[in-house]
Amino acid sequence: MCSEHLDTYYRDRVVAESEITSLQNSSKKLADSEQELIFLTQKHRETIRGGGCVQSGNNNNKRSFLSSLSESTIAEIDAGVLDPQMYFEDSLTWDSKDTTTPPPHRPESPTILQYNLANVFEISPTEEDITGQQAAALASLSQLDVWTVGDVDLLSKFNYFKHQQPQPRLSLALDGVADVTSGSGFSLTLSSKERMLASAVAVKDIDEKWPALVLILSRVCAPSRSYDDVVRALRKEDPSEPIVDYLRDIIYHYSHYFKFSDEVPRNINEREGFADITWPFIRGALTLADIPSRRFEIPVTGTKERKNHGRDLSMETEEQALMADGVALFGDHQIYLAEASLVYEPKLDKQVKDKFKLVRCMRDSWNSQIRSIAREAMPPTGMSVFGSTSFADETKFYAMDFAGTYRLKQVGRMLVPLGKAHFGSRMETCVKTCL
Repeated sequence: MCSEHLDTYYRDRVVAESEITSLQNSSKKLADSEQELIFLTQKHRETIRGGGCVQSGNNNNKRSFLSSLSESTIAEIDAGVLDPQMYFEDSLTWDSKDTTTPPPHRPESPTILQYNLANVFEISPTEEDITGQQAAALASLSQLDVWTVGDVDLLSKFNYFKHQQPQPRLSLALDGVADVTSGSGFSLTLSSKERMLASAVAVKDIDEKWPALVLILSRVCAPSRSYDDVVRALRKEDPSEPIVDYLRDIIYHYSHYFKFSDEVPRNINEREGFADITWPFIRGALTLADIPSRRFEIPVTGTKERKNHGRDLSMETEEQALMADGVALFGDHQIYLAEASLVYEPKLDKQVKDKFKLVRCMRDSWNSQIRSIAREAMPPTGMSVFGSTSFADETKFYAMDFAGTYRLKQVGRMLVPLGKAHFGSRMETCVKTCL
């Protein structure tokens, strides 16, 4: 039963030949109906589809050029709605004695870029996909296509690991994700120095953004202070200070449990534990940073997009998205995803499955955001998405970016307090980690 559930829940590991054919046909239809990738510079003019850069003398070239365009574009040109000169920097005449079309040439510094990447990210990255078509397309979108630290080529090491090592069923390497978190299969193949360099992350100094943070925490969350000590100290702080408001919200969620016991009840369910114990630390930090968030059964947009791309929804059933326990938003983009578990004695296999699910959803969200941004602008170099898994009292935070392959790094860790004793020290660590 468990095996059958996993097969349904985590299918998409390998794209079937019929699905690949469907995607290729979809890509061909897109290429036939749209003008792809137009570059304009002062010295070069071209269209990737070819045809149309001609000189005066022969009207046959007009028909040759128009035949390479979509029917809607031809109709607009013939009706005078669309000016064909928009494709070139010089005036364009349809008559030409010289019918030779120069071979396409990509200028070094294009001034106009129009991308149609609809068929780039849908195929699950197995074997050569991630190092070929996908990496090349992402490199053109200002993402890194190399991963080196000093003289160490980590991308080559990962590709060797992915193809030469037998991979377990839930291996992230099969999804093109180089997991350099502690204990991962790939990280164990690296030397201690390589592992340290591969997993290094740059963390900004939160004291610059929240100058009052250190002083307030030193007064409220001294290491030896219990929950009751923290409550008394917090009452003396200025309630108009945003940091104080954040701390009070955390205390509020604990207050119900600590009114009746010195510990969070051991029979607390997963939702209660996440909503009252873990999420207040995370959501409060997001709110301070002006980032909206939601919790419980939030559909992961990127996963739904991937599952349904190329499907004829008039004939096929729409695939449903996987659900996240927590989400942070930037506009419509899901920039952070969270997975929760019981705060007491969760099943050990859930830790592995939750991380596997989370990372694949992070990959889908990253792809979705790249596609969305590239419709109107160049995506930022080194774009990242974030996520977290909570297992018992521990929450680990992750970041994912792209450098020739997807890279997963751990960027933080916290232990939530479950009892009144030593509440202050754990609260301080959690607040600093989340901020």
